[in-house]
Amino acid sequence: SVGAPRAALECSAWETCGVSGLTVVCVKWGSRYDSSYVNRLYEGVRRHYSEAVPFVCFTENGEGLTCGVEVRPLPDGYRLWWGKAYLFSSAAGLDGRRVLYL
Repeated sequence: SVGAPRAALECSAWETCGVSGLTVVCVKWGSRYDSSYVNRLYEGVRRHYSEAVPFVCFTENGEGLTCGVEVRPLPDGYRLWWGKAYLFSSAAGLDGRRVLYL
């Protein structure tokens, strides 16, 4: 279970603000990929992007994700790639943002 959303900004000075208006987003569901894959994506963005940007992971299991990753719940009932389609819904909370999906 994901539990309450965790704000990445409380964890590290790196995530002070998404100055560019960009939000980096990924979706992790099931057991094919563990949290280390998301953590590597996060570290790669942090290392290669010149500005601080919010990094959001939609998942049903946020265990093991690094502190700088904002965990948001992925609703039950989405199978296969439908979890990605959820990002376009207003419920995902990404309205009006520039999103880079990894």
